[in-house]
Amino acid sequence: MCSDRPVKRVCNRRGQTMTQYALILTAIAAVVYGGYRLMGNDIGSLVSGVDSSLTTANRTVAQGTPIP
Repeated sequence: MCSDRPVKRVCNRRGQTMTQYALILTAIAAVVYGGYRLMGNDIGSLVSGVDSSLTTANRTVAQGTPIP
């Protein structure tokens, strides 16, 4: 609520700011979810490939063989 005093104007916008952040977070979550649904299989294969590469690198380091 704002006070319309001529000397000093006091406003409480905390609830408004929280609502704006919630709306922004909801919009970001909707975009991320849509992107995941659109590219779900590609993301899954990408993560699987990264996991495989890291596992191979970890085995190579554990055996003492330098990574090329």
